[in-house]
Amino acid sequence: MKGMNSYTFSHISFKDLPDEWVKRLRLKKNRHFTIRIEVAEEHLEELPSEEKISGKLVKAVKESEASYKAGNFVSCETEADRKALFRKSWNE
Repeated sequence: MKGMNSYTFSHISFKDLPDEWVKRLRLKKNRHFTIRIEVAEEHLEELPSEEKISGKLVKAVKESEASYKAGNFVSCETEADRKALFRKSWNE
């Protein structure tokens, strides 16, 4: 989209999401999420400085990045792989 900047936060833990999002989106516990935020250029000057960004979010992103770099994730190539992973996870 023209005039838009986006920010992506990957591998964000359920517990680090705002309660309102969890309720509104009916999110499941013990999961991780990717959050994409798009900001129209005309609103960029309204963004808070880094000092005002929630320390909790910054910490969660840093932990998520470290976990990802350490290889603490599962990659599923197909839908069948994803379904098998979830079946295995729920049965253990």
